[in-house]
Amino acid sequence: MAKNDYFVVVYRILTYLYQCFMAGEKPDAELFGPEALGINNGYWANVMESIYNEGYITGIAMASRLGAAPGVKLLNLKITQKGIEYLQENSKMHKAAEFLKTVKEIVPGFQSLRFAFPDCPDGMVRDHINGNRLDNRKDNIRFVTARQNAQNHGKSTRNKSGCVGVTWDAERKKWLAQIQIYGKGVHLGRFSNIDDAIAVREAAEIKYFGEYRRKK
Repeated sequence: MAKNDYFVVVYRILTYLYQCFMAGEKPDAELFGPEALGINNGYWANVMESIYNEGYITGIAMASRLGAAPGVKLLNLKITQKGIEYLQENSKMHKAAEFLKTVKEIVPGFQSLRFAFPDCPDGMVRDHINGNRLDNRKDNIRFVTARQNAQNHGKSTRNKSGCVGVTWDAERKKWLAQIQIYGKGVHLGRFSNIDDAIAVREAAEIKYFGEYRRKK
């Protein structure tokens, strides 16, 4: 990937708009426009038109210009729920996030927002307490070890139970509860009732993960 890659540009724009959305701030065009992103006006307009047509943003109008690329008129620009879900779930967005090594690269002009991004101490990683990697409010960030960070992970998109560590055992026709402790799987039991399986899994999270477990 490169900084002008389509998905990197989309990630930076949507992330900035999501931060503004959570802070209740009006987006500043200078902080996510073509100059801030290091791309030309035509490319930026095409990207904005694309994410608007996909339903990821609302509140813009495309203005045709004779002999030139369409212009973008900002009305009441906001990220949509669909745009937030795209940021959180799309694999291309995850790759863009990994490519952008620093917050300054991810969110142009981030200093204008009411968020804090302190340097991460050696040997630690930045953990989003509520599991939302786009929610960079100061009170949602903590520094933890990689192992502690792994304890605060969400469920797979293939999960049918709605609870991490609880899956359907088709062969035995029961709900299987398990948990990973120091990289090793621990069997918690099989249950006919899904609520029992979830209760056992949650009790194990409290016992083994403590404050680092994923909050419901």
